[in-house]
Amino acid sequence: YYTDGSWPDFGRLLRFEPGFAKLIEDILHDPAAIDPENFNVGFHESAFRRHKSGTDDFSHVMLSLLTFGSWFRRYGPNTA
Repeated sequence: YYTDGSWPDFGRLLRFEPGFAKLIEDILHDPAAIDPENFNVGFHESAFRRHKSGTDDFSHVMLSLLTFGSWFRRYGPNTA
């Protein structure tokens, strides 16, 4: 998963690193992180499956959802 650049190949990490993929799945299935009223969770789950199969590259979308969902779960309005 290493590259010649300063960042790893996140697309490959999502496909082949079970722990990293589990983080994405946990965020997608947690309504406190990714509210299904505001996000099309079905689409994102489909995109994640397509990414894992190697059909498409949704690594940037998945990493954005992971970042937002982690932040929102911790600091969102339901944490007060």
